[in-house]
Amino acid sequence: IMLKSYDYIEYSEDNTSIQDTGFFNKELEIAHSFINKGVKPTKQGSIPSCLCEGEMLPFFEKWGIPYYRCNNCGCVTAAVEEEEVEAFNKETDLNDYRRSVQYQKNAEEKRELSWEELIDWIRFRTYRYLGEKRASIIDCGNRYEGLVQKIKKSPFCKEYRLMNSILCEEEGGQGSAFKGDVLLHLNNLQRSINPVKDLETVGRELRNGGLLFLSTRIGTGFDTLCLREHSKVFPYEHIYLPSIRSLEIAVERAGYRVLEVSTPGRLDAIYVKNNIENIFSGEYFVRHLMKHADMETLQEFQRFLQRSNMSSYVQIVAQKLEDRN
Repeated sequence: IMLKSYDYIEYSEDNTSIQDTGFFNKELEIAHSFINKGVKPTKQGSIPSCLCEGEMLPFFEKWGIPYYRCNNCGCVTAAVEEEEVEAFNKETDLNDYRRSVQYQKNAEEKRELSWEELIDWIRFRTYRYLGEKRASIIDCGNRYEGLVQKIKKSPFCKEYRLMNSILCEEEGGQGSAFKGDVLLHLNNLQRSINPVKDLETVGRELRNGGLLFLSTRIGTGFDTLCLREHSKVFPYEHIYLPSIRSLEIAVERAGYRVLEVSTPGRLDAIYVKNNIENIFSGEYFVRHLMKHADMETLQEFQRFLQRSNMSSYVQIVAQKLEDRN
């Protein structure tokens, strides 16, 4: 039976972000300049399709890139071309900035607690579903050196390999080749133009019966629905913002069985409240709630978002089925 669970911890005004605003704004500046310096698309991208086969309707536009929303499941997808995405992923200025000492230090300072909770989540679920106290870990796309070191040094980690990361010196990744008991695919799928294919590809590194731990920003999250282009999304970093339903379809079609789904975010309500001037004009109820609610009400509302799988990020635990021929 698939579990749908949530973990609730109260937030405070002193800890409302896992990223310094200045560092995020610098990423926005570099990404925006990528479009402005002539790499921007020369033709209108075709309307993307949704895995649930629902109708895709215009939702918002950012930096000239249109985003569409599925009228059936709520998945949000950018209309971009594959060559544009490949060029962005190779953007030297952005990758160099994210590898910089200042960026990495800030990430470690702001995210240390969340990283410890992440490792505990992986460790407990691995023991629950595999009965393993130590695991061989494949880490896909991790760009934080501090998190890499925390995973490696965890007693839970038997062996570790990093792949498809800007931290890797070689394309093949770091570490000896082995099939993983655990595959970490954290905050990568949002950059995918073909999520099923990408999950199939990385799944080759995972043994049959092994666990996929996946997290990504979702299009049905409270902040995306309320703030639209003013939420923390930007081309080409955020292409595929799935609904829970479209993400389950992608994971299952890629050869996994979904075991758990949760949206454990804690800061959606306070983030929208702090950006009340950017709430979509038609959201009268949300505007009223954010303007007049006290902290206790906001905490209760955040609890509702978690229980309803409407927080900004989703976490999925899935088990790999037999390899396909």
